[in-house]
Amino acid sequence: MITSDVTKSIISYETPRCIQEYLLRHSFKKDFEYIVSKLQSDDSRRLMKLMIQDNRVSELSYRQALFNHRKRYQQMAHEYFEKNELDAILYPTMAVLPCNLEEYK
Repeated sequence: MITSDVTKSIISYETPRCIQEYLLRHSFKKDFEYIVSKLQSDDSRRLMKLMIQDNRVSELSYRQALFNHRKRYQQMAHEYFEKNELDAILYPTMAVLPCNLEEYK
C-alpha cells in the first residue's frame, strides 16, 4: 500500500509548482500565495497553506516517491476503473494524483 507520506510528498511538491507555472504561462499577475489567500473555502485555504509550509520536499524525495510508487498508483487506478465500471474520471485542472482511490466512491 502507498503511504500517506509518499502521497503527501508528491502533492506538496507538485501543487504549488504546477499552479505557479500555470499562472506564469497565462501571464496572470498574481502568485500562488495570493491565490491561496483568496480561496473562499476555509478547508481548501488551510490545506493549500500547509502545502506552502510543507514545500520543503526535496526534488530527490519527490522523484523517489513518484517513480518508486508510480506502477502501484497505475494499478490502483486501473482496479478502481474496473471495479466501478468507469471509462473516465474528471479531476480539477491541476496535475495531482489522488491520495487514496478507495476514498473516492
